[in-house]
Amino acid sequence: MSLSFRHQHAFAVRWSVMGDLMLPLSTGRGARIAAWLLVFCWILFVPYTAAESLPDSLYQRWIHSYEEDTSETLVFRTSAHSFPPARGRDGFEIRADGTFTLLGPSGNDRSTAVTGHWVHSKNWILLVSFSDSHLNREVHIISVNPQLLCIRR
Repeated sequence: MSLSFRHQHAFAVRWSVMGDLMLPLSTGRGARIAAWLLVFCWILFVPYTAAESLPDSLYQRWIHSYEEDTSETLVFRTSAHSFPPARGRDGFEIRADGTFTLLGPSGNDRSTAVTGHWVHSKNWILLVSFSDSHLNREVHIISVNPQLLCIRR
């Protein structure tokens, strides 16, 4: 967005996604105040997602590490982690294309996979939806690095 004066009695605001918006204001002090008020409102109400972007290390397969859970946090590790023996572990895979695959053990000791989709809501919250709506969930990410993912219980 850039601000520029065009004509003597008009104030132009250039928006990269919307083109030019010409506001019929005089070029005096009132026009400058009105223009800055418009810019201020735009900053407040248009979400700025660059500050909330998700790290690339999130996009991989995560396996639940029950042993490291706390009362408020679920801990997940990558499949490269050496887990202690367990009778099946659940997990999920998050892909950058918006695909979310829920992984879990089945009755015959094989793993099952259910595929859904996720969208980034805000503040590191993923909204995950599946065709079977009782599986829908919100994933509140607390922290993530290439080997460890912590989410709110």
